[in-house]
Amino acid sequence: AIAELDASDESTWGFSGYCGEAGGRLKNKPVGKGGQTVMVFDVTNRYPRAYHHRHKLQPRPAGFNAEGPAEMHSLLSQIEFLVDGAKTDEELIFEEMTPDGMGKRLYKKKRIYPIFPHMTADNHFSGEHVLTYAGGMGYGLTLTTRRDRFPKGLHAYFHHEKLQPASTKAKRAKVMRYEKPIVAINQTAATATA
Repeated sequence: AIAELDASDESTWGFSGYCGEAGGRLKNKPVGKGGQTVMVFDVTNRYPRAYHHRHKLQPRPAGFNAEGPAEMHSLLSQIEFLVDGAKTDEELIFEEMTPDGMGKRLYKKKRIYPIFPHMTADNHFSGEHVLTYAGGMGYGLTLTTRRDRFPKGLHAYFHHEKLQPASTKAKRAKVMRYEKPIVAINQTAATATA
């Protein structure tokens, strides 16, 4: 097993482009607020293994309509190229512009993982379809899960309490606040077609 677990998380940068110090005085002028990039690092390495820039023009694969799961799909697909035996030698070759911009050159991605790594992420990237996709490829994932993305079939095991709403709306059940985390395991067998 690999002792270096991969971790993924978001990184935010502030906008520092045009406008300078006068930008705050311009009224009704659209000014960017910065952005986010999702990155994957080995725990003992400061260099990113995969990254995904967050913006609305990124394509989302079928079944991955939410932003976080679509980003996780992209990261898992990028890491797949770095695992021994996951891709053929021909699939590892890609073409890029040379640094001087005067031509193109072929590069080959380097395989760095002997097996599919284990990754951790927060609830933004969670979902049962993410677990099924990653497990089918051979990845291990540890995710916190959003309340609206719990795996099917768990709802009956939650504790509910009827609360009186402050307004005149009907009563509604809410999942109680937890002091101890709930651990649910989704085991998916790796398949060659995932």
